[in-house]
Amino acid sequence: MPRKKPCKICRRWFQPHPRAGSRQKACEDCQAERHRRACARWHEANPHDDKKRRLRAAAKLDDVAEADDPIEAVLWSVVEQAIGPAHGTMIEGIARLLAGTAASQLDLQAYEAPRVPGPVVFHAEADDRGRVRHL
Repeated sequence: MPRKKPCKICRRWFQPHPRAGSRQKACEDCQAERHRRACARWHEANPHDDKKRRLRAAAKLDDVAEADDPIEAVLWSVVEQAIGPAHGTMIEGIARLLAGTAASQLDLQAYEAPRVPGPVVFHAEADDRGRVRHL
């Protein structure tokens, strides 16, 4: 059983949970406060991550990859609210132009299978146990 230790928040002595042992830093009463402080530190170090995640979810940008037409899958009204109507319209136009250019380039580069001169023949023989061995 781990020895008693002082809580990092309230400084009272507490008995750590047997499974947590030396990793437990706060008593049961202060765990929520420790979590709140850790979250505050993370948000201070990463100020824009939460806003980016919420905007991506609102515009459904994570679902765009699976869509048949990725340009139509984006909720452009949400994009325009986030960055303004002028910038949103410009980005939508550029995205449509890039998608059209990529599609036309794919059409130009039609796949042509390589031609093999003559039939392909595999030489093989079976051993006394019936296993095939390629030569």
